[in-house]
Amino acid sequence: MVISLNIAVVCSSKNKLTLQLADELARYGKTHVIEINEYDFNQKTDLLILGFSSLPQEKKIIKSFISKLSRDHVSNFALFSTYHMNDQRMQDIISYTIKKDLPLMREQCCCKLPLFSKKLPDDIKQLSRCYIDDMITICEHYY
Repeated sequence: MVISLNIAVVCSSKNKLTLQLADELARYGKTHVIEINEYDFNQKTDLLILGFSSLPQEKKIIKSFISKLSRDHVSNFALFSTYHMNDQRMQDIISYTIKKDLPLMREQCCCKLPLFSKKLPDDIKQLSRCYIDDMITICEHYY
């Protein structure tokens, strides 16, 4: 029996490669990417995947978004991020999400991208497909 999940892929970044990764996740999850300000906080979402980059100006936007989320409307919450130097932003966001007591899934996706690349590398595309496939499988069979 196949369960139809309401999946939302939300991206806060204007970074071209992060948007490409979000689009890859959304396409494989049979949905589309929405911008952070377009998300409906009253909508029931089975799997919400939030994407961001390590740009410093995004931290406040991401935390503001997360603070508006509720367990009543989000059943499963997953994160993906991109970075060039280090992935400290992911650790900060995970800590903040745990403090807000959101249903954060155990696995997160964090990709180191080439500094001057204009195209998402094929290995990262494959990683994103595996990641969303795993998240969907977990939601369908375990939650």
